[in-house]
Amino acid sequence: MLHFKNTLLLSASVLGIWIASYYHPYDLARWPALHFVVPDDSTLAHLPVQDLVRWTDRIMARLDTPYVPTRYPYYRPRDRYTDYFTLGNPNPPLFFYDPSLFRSEISLLSDSSGNYYQVQEFLNGEPYRAPSLFDQDDFAELWLREQKLRNWRELAGIGNTENATSSGLFSIPKIPVENKFFDRVFGGDFVEFKPTGFVNLDFAVQRQKTANPTLPIRQQRNTNFLFDPHANVNLIGRVGEKLQIGGSFDTKASFEFENNFKLEYKGFEEDILQKIEFGNVNFPLPTSLIQGAQNLFGIATELRFGNLRVKSVFSNQRAQAQQVNLQGGAQRRTFEIAGGDYEDNRHFFLGQFFRDNYERWMRTLPQPSSGLQITRVEVYVTNRITNTTDLRNVLAYLDLGERQAFNPALTIDPSDNAPRNDANNLFAAVANISNADNASAELEALGLNLANGRDFTVLRAARKLNERDFTINPALGYISLLTPLRNDEVLAVAYEYTLNGRPYRVGELTDDYANRSPNEIIRLKMLRPNEVRLDLPTWDLMMKNVYSLGANQISQQNFLLRVVYKDDLTGIDNPTLQEGINTRDVPLLQLLRLDNLNPQNDPQRDGNFDYIEGFTIDSRNGRIYFPVLEPFGSHLQLQFDPVLETSLINKYVFSQLYESTKADALQAADKNKFFLVGSYEASASSDVVLPGINIAPGSVIVTAGNIPLIEGDQYTVDYATGRVTITDQSILNSGKDIKIDFQQADIFNFITRRFWAIVLSMKSVPILCRATMVSLRERPVITRVNVGDEPLSNTMLGADVSFQSRSRLLTRLTDFLPFIQTKAESNLNFYAEYAQLFPGASPLSGQISMIDDFEGTRTAFNFNRAPQANWHLGATPPAFPRGQLPRVGFCLSPRQTGLVQCGQYFLSGWRPRPTAKRRCGKPLCALGIASGGFSQPRTPANPDQ
Repeated sequence: MLHFKNTLLLSASVLGIWIASYYHPYDLARWPALHFVVPDDSTLAHLPVQDLVRWTDRIMARLDTPYVPTRYPYYRPRDRYTDYFTLGNPNPPLFFYDPSLFRSEISLLSDSSGNYYQVQEFLNGEPYRAPSLFDQDDFAELWLREQKLRNWRELAGIGNTENATSSGLFSIPKIPVENKFFDRVFGGDFVEFKPTGFVNLDFAVQRQKTANPTLPIRQQRNTNFLFDPHANVNLIGRVGEKLQIGGSFDTKASFEFENNFKLEYKGFEEDILQKIEFGNVNFPLPTSLIQGAQNLFGIATELRFGNLRVKSVFSNQRAQAQQVNLQGGAQRRTFEIAGGDYEDNRHFFLGQFFRDNYERWMRTLPQPSSGLQITRVEVYVTNRITNTTDLRNVLAYLDLGERQAFNPALTIDPSDNAPRNDANNLFAAVANISNADNASAELEALGLNLANGRDFTVLRAARKLNERDFTINPALGYISLLTPLRNDEVLAVAYEYTLNGRPYRVGELTDDYANRSPNEIIRLKMLRPNEVRLDLPTWDLMMKNVYSLGANQISQQNFLLRVVYKDDLTGIDNPTLQEGINTRDVPLLQLLRLDNLNPQNDPQRDGNFDYIEGFTIDSRNGRIYFPVLEPFGSHLQLQFDPVLETSLINKYVFSQLYESTKADALQAADKNKFFLVGSYEASASSDVVLPGINIAPGSVIVTAGNIPLIEGDQYTVDYATGRVTITDQSILNSGKDIKIDFQQADIFNFITRRFWAIVLSMKSVPILCRATMVSLRERPVITRVNVGDEPLSNTMLGADVSFQSRSRLLTRLTDFLPFIQTKAESNLNFYAEYAQLFPGASPLSGQISMIDDFEGTRTAFNFNRAPQANWHLGATPPAFPRGQLPRVGFCLSPRQTGLVQCGQYFLSGWRPRPTAKRRCGKPLCALGIASGGFSQPRTPANPDQ
């Protein structure tokens, strides 16, 4: 009995220990509710079986106690508890570097030989463990190994955060060069390099199996090896004190100018060769008439011969000079926007009702007669930014709230024309669908002929836009997104509005689904499906009458807008159409309903654009809104007589712009002849954002009234963002014209620009004389250049002289003025500058500009390839007298040739219908193209062909 009890108790103990070690195999003490009490033999002898079972059940019950972590870190450092050799570890730790409480004392053992060293280790000043004894050879080897490890740790920056961040993970020490000639040339006897960056090598194997029986067995299984290298390295080096090397290289850089390299040699004060730079160099000039360049790649030198300094540069210019003008403190710029360049995928009507009434409401401007007020809109789009907040499963319906539904199977409520949830029976029919996984199958089974992608779209984890991500026009019923949609993104909305004082709602807003589970779907109105479909009403919901000016904060003052037609026949920008019964000599601005009011918003045309904030223009975002839906399409077509002016309709109306995608419509270049041209002023501000990217550092020059301003004192430049801030407010208040000249990187470098210059300066206090010569030559890609794109070859010559001296005479003359007595020092400054430009054109272009090279007006056919391989040289059949068949007359003259193509039915013996025989007399082949032919009559080799 006792043996049975002991066996049961040990089995229960082992089982409990195994279960506890399963949850935490290292520290059973972290389970405070679990205690094991092993009774002795005397207790076991008197312990009943019931108590033993109860005791075992208590242990098992305590195993269910939840895990309670301790407040102490579970970390056991590796350490030895004896001397260095006892455990037999070949490399146990001997020297401690951290924490500082550990300390090692090395002493020579006081014996007669003196060949043994004793290492005593202390913890907080007390002996930590038994000392270790080493002979001289073992200690020297151990000490050398420890010093090497310490040295490598210091070079790598391990354990020293400041060193790691300042010198990088890898630092190469200085390399000494013991050579006198090397020291004399480079001003030092060392070479130093400091590389930083990283190199990534990504390897992967992609295995793909496609169970498609139509494919061969070998094509159903594909294995690809993927290799993606990425190197981003920065190098800073020095050779002595004179030569410096710097560069950055990134294999995944988007543009070439992002990779830089520069080698700079600086001489001492007594050297003739003061500086040589190779790589990315700058060449600024202190003159105002001749400006230097910043973003260059080439070689620049500076020599000194006593008081004479010679600076020169020969390089390729990688930047373009541009200028921004501020008139009266406001930025004034011109614009030219093609009629086909509307803002797509950004502006959408909330429903067909708002689109159908848009033109009628806009006829009563300056106040639209809509009686509409949008009070709330919630917008959901496809989540592309991995956002984890405000996500919902969305089921967007095409005909939700539409009285004129696209699906004929829906039942329409004719009681009210306003869009609402009960305008048709769709909202009620789908009320019980709440699971996104089964939504498609349930909708298709309703019997309403609903198709996925056409009538509805299931969007999982859709992102809800914030109020700052879109704007609403509450009186016209459309929204404008801050970021345009992609072609595969879904746009769905729910909105609430009042029409003539009566409230309506379309879709489900937050208060409708606030108490639902986050996994349940919400019902919304679909404005854009997940693909661009021209056959759906959603294509008409996207507004195609909005154009962006490319600027913000537009000012109404001095705003000018014209709509012109660029006539290819005359080459003139016509603000009116020169033909048409109702369109002749009528301004296009008036035809497109952009000129119906005077400056006081009275119904009287004045020839200027009707600047109505919120309806025809959005000055904050710089957008123009036409009061018609299709200004260059159906609206323009209504201005012509449909019977008498069909030729004018075919000539001017750009219907492809609204019936096809924007990219396809722009292929019709003969119709894209309408342009929005004009100028505007941005509101006066001390901050000016320069257009473009990668503004060259040091290239920004600001002048106010042709007087250069001082950077850092009167203006500051943030070259990273391209923002110029005028810090001197008096300059803005003065009303002077401010010019900002800058250079930005040429991203694509289509034209090679050679820039070279030389500057001679002679300084003899107090006079400084300079002579400057600058040349810029462009090399075109092709020799045929269009008007306005001529490659230049310009040379500028200039000279300037400056005089600066102190003058006591001016101080004495000032003292002669009544009531003025001064002791301040007077300075006399004089500066004069002269420059002349010698313009020219690149010799490679032949100094000829092409108005039109007619490159795309000819189509070549290769008669040796399909489908032209079956074409044959045609001749007049002998059964046809010459000149009696005008329809095929081009084949009857021996001076002309024709090409015919015979159908397969002729070659196979098939004969045409009797009607064809009556027309021709015998089977004829299809006539092809006619071209100039022979100068003398020729008899065809095969007259029956």
